[in-house]
Amino acid sequence: MDSAGKAYIGGYTNTSDFPASPGSYQSTCAACMNGGLQDGFIVAFDPSQSGAASLLFSTFLGGNGASPSGGTCANIEDGVYAIALDSADDIYVTGSACSKDFPTTSGAYRKTDPKLTGCNTSNAFLAKLNSAGTTLEHSTFLNGTSCNDVALGYAVSVDSAGDAYVAGYTNDSTFPTVNPVQAGTSNAAFVSEFNKNASALLFSTGLGNNSGDAAYGVHADDYGNIFVVGVSYGASFPTTAGAVQTTYGGGLDDGFVTRIALTQADLAVTNSAPTTILSGTHLTYTIAVANNGPNTANEVTLTDSVPKGTTFVSVATTAGACKRAASKVTCTVPSVADGSGFTVSMVVDVTYKSGKTVTDTASVSSVVFDAVATNNTATATTAVN
Repeated sequence: MDSAGKAYIGGYTNTSDFPASPGSYQSTCAACMNGGLQDGFIVAFDPSQSGAASLLFSTFLGGNGASPSGGTCANIEDGVYAIALDSADDIYVTGSACSKDFPTTSGAYRKTDPKLTGCNTSNAFLAKLNSAGTTLEHSTFLNGTSCNDVALGYAVSVDSAGDAYVAGYTNDSTFPTVNPVQAGTSNAAFVSEFNKNASALLFSTGLGNNSGDAAYGVHADDYGNIFVVGVSYGASFPTTAGAVQTTYGGGLDDGFVTRIALTQADLAVTNSAPTTILSGTHLTYTIAVANNGPNTANEVTLTDSVPKGTTFVSVATTAGACKRAASKVTCTVPSVADGSGFTVSMVVDVTYKSGKTVTDTASVSSVVFDAVATNNTATATTAVN
């Protein structure tokens, strides 16, 4: 759905009289007229309208159903399996493409079926149409070259820069990879990132290598994170230490959730204060945050609870803004470049009597992946005289 509440739907049909709109990108179903084979479709509805007026457009997306072998693909034909919108409501779709003449565009990453003549197995694809469903802005095949192996796109996402992310399933050991997080793509889920024009593959990896591992959902944010969900059928699916469930649960299959970080920033925090202080006087904490890189840290948050035995006086920062809610101080900075940092000064009034110790702990985090967690927290202790 878009911000106005209009609904965009993708799917597939083998019905030649499926209603297509005049002037839509593809108004006829070539595969439907070729022995009742199937093509994909995209439709858009405006629920604020009624009757026929609610149908904004309807278009087919597919070829005539003939594979490079000249025959047809068994069970897996052209179809739209997932749909996403960008900020301009342009439409991104993925799914299966087994027609040799599946519509692609000039300059696309794979304009022609990557498999050899004589093959009849399906490819994943990425296609972008304008918001009115009248123009195919770019379209590409996505698969390896193994004749008898398939790739299917089950999920698609787009970030604010226009890069598109496709996730799904492949059993093709030659499926294209770019900077993969794991080697091997046979019987695996896959995640692939295309540039804005779908002319280049920026990142691509397999996930798992069990029989039928597949990704069914993907979301890419604007900070280098790709979140993937799906199903795994075996113990070799990659997990990470400290995760909720690091071992395969048995039975037929398990679900999985994975975060892939294409960028990372090592944030480090230090906390300094006098080693001794007089009761009833001000105590100043100097809290420094540094980004050790290699990438920019976005939406950086520093948190610090006013320590026991003190009352809050003030807080100041060299970047961003700070606020206090009850006993918690939160400072936020939109971005901190590699090699840069900022400093927060928090002043408290010491209420503890002589002989007590005041302890303060500050923590820093970011929406960008931080592989080094040991330096994200710093503590300062001060003896009260």
